[in-house]
Amino acid sequence: MAEPKATFWYLEPFDSDTNRICSENLAGEDVVVNIRCADGKRHNLWRCNHFEVQRFEDCRNQLRLRFRVFVQQGRCGAIREWKFERTGAKRGLVTLNST
Repeated sequence: MAEPKATFWYLEPFDSDTNRICSENLAGEDVVVNIRCADGKRHNLWRCNHFEVQRFEDCRNQLRLRFRVFVQQGRCGAIREWKFERTGAKRGLVTLNST
């Protein structure tokens, strides 16, 4: 049985405030600049894990964050946009540093 492929997550900030919060909460070496994604366009992304993506999603409205989420299956997989399902129920929120 084949081993499952690793999943890589990315955030694309749309404004300088969101980019600043990414830089304060994600490792600087995880910036991926000018990479071509499945949509055929080049993007500047922050690589992160699923937990970090969820933290940003949970704080999106509170901190007025503007970003898109991308995902990649395996190291050679296409990087494509990921859409989260929106629900009315709120989970326990984990906050981000926003100094």
